[in-house]
Amino acid sequence: MRRFPATVTIITFFLIFTLTPVRGQISLERCQEKSRENFPTIKRLNLLDLSLNYSLSNISKSYLPQLNLSLGASYQSDVTAIPQALSQILSNISGESVTFPTIDKDQYQALIEIRQTVWDGGSTTAKKGIEKAATQVERERVEVELYTLKERVANIFFAIIALQEQTKSIELHSQLLSSSREELEALLKGGVVTSTALDLIEIEEIKLEQARVRVESDLESFYKMLAIITGDKEVVGQELEKPLYLLKSRDRVGTLYSPLGSNRPELSLFRAQSNYLEWQAKGVRSSTIPKMALFAQGGYGNPGLNMFNPGFTGYYILGAKISWNISSLYYNKNSLDKIKLNLRESELHRESFLLERDIENAQNQGEIRKLQSLLESDSKIVALQKRVVKAAQAKMANGTISLPELIKEINEYKSASLLKEMHEVELMMALYRAHYINND
Repeated sequence: MRRFPATVTIITFFLIFTLTPVRGQISLERCQEKSRENFPTIKRLNLLDLSLNYSLSNISKSYLPQLNLSLGASYQSDVTAIPQALSQILSNISGESVTFPTIDKDQYQALIEIRQTVWDGGSTTAKKGIEKAATQVERERVEVELYTLKERVANIFFAIIALQEQTKSIELHSQLLSSSREELEALLKGGVVTSTALDLIEIEEIKLEQARVRVESDLESFYKMLAIITGDKEVVGQELEKPLYLLKSRDRVGTLYSPLGSNRPELSLFRAQSNYLEWQAKGVRSSTIPKMALFAQGGYGNPGLNMFNPGFTGYYILGAKISWNISSLYYNKNSLDKIKLNLRESELHRESFLLERDIENAQNQGEIRKLQSLLESDSKIVALQKRVVKAAQAKMANGTISLPELIKEINEYKSASLLKEMHEVELMMALYRAHYINND
């Protein structure tokens, strides 16, 4: 049979490996995007916009002519009347009989009034500003909630990666045990070892299977959580892409944040709250400013404007009106002082948030430096432990060490490898946390 040269085989394997797409990998950012799209709170943003449009539309209509229609009927126990003595005096003077009409005690009136605001003291502008500012506060609250969702997704994501690393470690350990089993079976045939040696290997394999079951069970649970939070059932079982780009930023750990600047949505919320309170203050001030309006009234009733002209008649009134709610001055100062207190309270919340952020940053930077140091020593330990295992396997084949000693070295190598992988995942989590704290 014709054999291919080794170089041809290697090149063919390389091309197959590199040209075959890696299926099933999903990034942290993609999971976070899906969770944002899936989270019910995101729908509030559209509702807030719709509600704001309706509110602004209603407020703008305050400058449209206001139309009021009223109908009335009444019966009075008494009405205005000219004294009879006056009629007698006038009759004597004129020599003719003088009488005055009597007003009916039952009266009817239909009135329509049109009022046009000319100047409202800035009340409409203030109301619009308050509505916009209040909506922005609610939008920022939604953004804060969605931002915390990113951390929840990241915690699940990194938990799955850690479990996947444990799976790889278990597989590596299984391969080492299989290799040792093959060597022991050969030695057993040669009478060098007894069957008890294989029993020890089987015990380790059973323990390894138990560990595999625990990891697979935890993986299943976390994958279900990720599927629920992202709304994507297909994410279950997909291999997650390690955010290795985070490790590139570990050399600039000291510059991962600026004490004076941050893009956290909480700070945007504080700014929106302050803006809302400032618009409230403008609304209070506008209530103390005089307002002016024009009006026109048209009516039809009995009596009309001339009460001494009995019967149903039409009439109209045109005019201008200036109104000033002087009583608003009574509570204006207290209202403004209360708003100032609320502004100060919002500022204190902001300062507390920044203090907590700085504390969290300092703590996280210490964690990053610790994990960097641990990873450096982990790499050395894993390399040395791998050499120890190879040497132990050779000694076992020569009969210079016992099987328990070999298993001990294999377990040490497994533990060292797993610890290194866990520290790497923890470092990625800490570096992600540094970016999350400042949203940079």
